[in-house]
Amino acid sequence: MFHPSGRSTRRSLPTISVREVFNRGTLSFLKKSRSKSRMTDDTRTREYYARLFREHGRDVKALGWSSRESQEVRFRQFLRFLDLKDKVVLDVGCGFGDMFGFLDRNGCGIASYIGVDFSEHSIEDARKTYFGHSRARFLLGRFEEIESSEIGAVDYVLVSGAFAWESVSKEEHTRIVQRILRRAWAASRRGIAFNMMNEYGISRHRESERFDCSRNNYDPAHWLRFVMEEFTARVQFVSDYHDLDYTIVAHRAD
Repeated sequence: MFHPSGRSTRRSLPTISVREVFNRGTLSFLKKSRSKSRMTDDTRTREYYARLFREHGRDVKALGWSSRESQEVRFRQFLRFLDLKDKVVLDVGCGFGDMFGFLDRNGCGIASYIGVDFSEHSIEDARKTYFGHSRARFLLGRFEEIESSEIGAVDYVLVSGAFAWESVSKEEHTRIVQRILRRAWAASRRGIAFNMMNEYGISRHRESERFDCSRNNYDPAHWLRFVMEEFTARVQFVSDYHDLDYTIVAHRAD
């Protein structure tokens, strides 16, 4: 189009180089790829636990544990290093809320407990089991996406058994665990503690064929380094309680 004066009314378009077009396209592709990858990981995880729940019902095996003792030996490691008396505890991937029951039976005297899980079956069961317990509440959703205002003030964030889902790739598993740990550290006033399958134990264990390390990052050196580089040097590491597991505890400075 032309103005009566003879000047063109066509708006000049911004100049974009081939490199910019490529970079923008690549960035868009990566964002879509990561989003799709995350959805795939979520889908795999939900299907995995849904299948276990159909097979085992309200049992620790529905959460991926081989036995109650296998579950609770992990809980005990937290108590080796943390004084939870009068503390607010947040349990990521709480399942049926078994950690609250364990802490209560062992007289830990916590101030309150918050359980978070994205499984509707698990949260529904936990709310029924601990109905009337004023110190326990359960939130449905992904921990990384729940608003801080809904969670409230937390002393320690604990993660037990929540990093053992069947991931789509080691890279995706690493990204998700890092995201959860960063949120956990940001949410805690005193520190965090988590356990993880031990790839060195798995490689030597007689039941190692049950576990696939190729799609999950279970390297203890990686996670110990990650915690010390990103959060704090005040770290405790223990793997003497189980051939297939280790625990990392990270403390904030007083």
